[in-house]
Amino acid sequence: MLLTALLSTAGCPTDPPGDAPTPEPPLPPPEGWTYSDPVECADPVSGIDRFSEEAVERGLTEVLSDPSVLGPGAEYGRGGSLVARDFDGDGDVDLLFGRLQAPPDIYENDGTGRFTLGEQLLELRPGMIIPAIGAVDLDGDRLPEVVLGGGRGFIRFDNLGDMQFASPRPLFPEALAGEYAYLTIAFGDHDRDGDLDVALPSIGGAQDPGGGDGEPDPAPDFVLTRDGDDATAVELLADGLGSTVQVGVFTDRDADGDLDLFLPSDSGPPSRFWTNDDGAWVDDAPALDADLSMAAMGIDAADLDGDGLLDYCMSDTGPPVCIESGAGTYVETGTARGLLPASPVGRHGTVGWGFDLADFDADGVLDAAQASGPFPDGQGPVDTDLPNLLWHGRADGRFDEVGADLGFDSTDNDLGLATADFDGDGFLDIVVAGPLDTPQLFMNRCSAGAWLEISMHGPAENAEGHHARVEVVWGGGRRQIRELHNLRGQAEGPASLHFGLGDVDVVDSVVVHWMGGHVSRAERVPTRRRIAVTHPDAD
Repeated sequence: MLLTALLSTAGCPTDPPGDAPTPEPPLPPPEGWTYSDPVECADPVSGIDRFSEEAVERGLTEVLSDPSVLGPGAEYGRGGSLVARDFDGDGDVDLLFGRLQAPPDIYENDGTGRFTLGEQLLELRPGMIIPAIGAVDLDGDRLPEVVLGGGRGFIRFDNLGDMQFASPRPLFPEALAGEYAYLTIAFGDHDRDGDLDVALPSIGGAQDPGGGDGEPDPAPDFVLTRDGDDATAVELLADGLGSTVQVGVFTDRDADGDLDLFLPSDSGPPSRFWTNDDGAWVDDAPALDADLSMAAMGIDAADLDGDGLLDYCMSDTGPPVCIESGAGTYVETGTARGLLPASPVGRHGTVGWGFDLADFDADGVLDAAQASGPFPDGQGPVDTDLPNLLWHGRADGRFDEVGADLGFDSTDNDLGLATADFDGDGFLDIVVAGPLDTPQLFMNRCSAGAWLEISMHGPAENAEGHHARVEVVWGGGRRQIRELHNLRGQAEGPASLHFGLGDVDVVDSVVVHWMGGHVSRAERVPTRRRIAVTHPDAD
C-alpha cells in the first residue's frame, strides 16, 4: 500500500493542484543573485528523439586505456573515469578522461562544444595506478583542483589557471588510508566548519582492489575531517564489518542541515547509510530498509515523490534500484517506476555503471541515462554486449526506456557517464567513456522548453557550494529539489544544477539552502537563463 501511495503522488513535482495561477511578471534579481540574458532556441525541436553522437567530429579523438595494464583479471570495471568541469574558468564545460597508469587526457571546450586535446599537464609517479579521478575547488579560487588516486592514497594537482596545474602533492597524510583500496572519493562539509572534508569508501584490501579474480575482503570506510592540509580520520565499521563499495555520497537525506553518508554495497556487506549526529556516525540503514544487497556502481538523487526529501537511484547488476522516502523508511520503487531495459540482455537484463537523472527535453519531468558494461558476478560467464539505456520520464512518475530508438544503445564497455550543457544552448548533452574506445558525446538539440541552470558562489572553503540544496517552485505548487554533488562513482558533472521547467516563463521562487544554514531566496525568477547565487560570506 505504501508503494502504491508513493507512485500515486509521483506526479506532484509535475502536475499542479487544480488550475495553475497566471504567473506574474519577473522581479529583478535580489542582492547576491545574477541572471544571465535569456538563451533563445533558434530552431526548437520537440519530443525526446533529439540526440546526435558527435564525439570525433567535435574533437574527442583519443582511445582510452586498456585495463590489462593492471594485471590479469582486471579487464572489467576500469578505464572509464571522466570529469566534466570548467577547468579554466571561462564559463564552459571542459572534459578530463582518466588513463589508469598515465596522465589523464584534458580537452578544452571552445564554448560551442568543440574540444581541443591539451598537452600532458599532470605529472605522475612512475608505476602509479589511477582508478579514481575527480575535481573540486580546494583553495577558494573557483578553479577546480584535480584529484587522482586509488590504492592507498590520493594526490591533488592545484589548478593554476589557463589549463596549467602545479606538481602533485598528497591530498592528506597517506598513512591515514591504511592498507586498503579505493575506487572513489567524496567531498563534503560534514562538520559544518566551512571546509570540505573527505569520505573514502573502501573497495576492500589493497591486495585485491576489486578488479582481480577473487572477491575483495570488506575493509573499513573512512571519514577524514580536514583542517587545511591536515586531516583526522574516523574509521567506520558496522557490526564489526567494513564495506566493498564503488560509489559513495555525502547527502543531507533528512534536510536537517548536516551531511549523512550513503555507501551502496558492491557485492559485499549490505549498503550502509551513516547518519551524522554532531560527528557521531551511526549506520541506521537496517532501520530505514536501506540495507540493500546489490552491486551499485553509479548513483544520483532527486525528490521523485514530491515529499521534500531526496530519493536515491543507483545502477546495479540488473535494472537500477531506487529507494524513496516514506513513513520513516525507504521503499524500493525502480521496477515499479519502469526503470527496466526494454530489451533485456544476459542473465540480469542489464549491468549499469554511470547513472544520471536529468531532464533532457526540459518538459519538467526527469529522465534517466545509464552507461552499461560487463561485470563479473561469479555466477557464470560474464555478460557482454550490454547496451546503454535511456529512459524518458512521464508525468505520472513512470519511465519508458527509449535508448534504442534514440541511438543511445552502444554495446561498448561504457563505465563513466556525465550530463552537461557543452554547447551553451541550455540543454543537457551526454558523454560516456569506457576502456579501449574513444568517448562518445551525444549532443542534445534545444527546444521551446524552459529551464534554469543554477551555480553557487560560496565562501572560500566551499567556493562551489557543494551539497547546497536548491528548490524551484512554480505553477502554484509544483516543485523540484536537487542537491549539488561532486564525484559519483567513476564520473563527475559540472558544479551547477539544471532544472527543466516545461512551458514556464517565470517560476514562483528559487531557494538555496547552503551548508551552514544560510538560505538565499529569489521570487518570480525568469527562466531560460543561467543564475549565479552568491553566499553573503563569499569573497
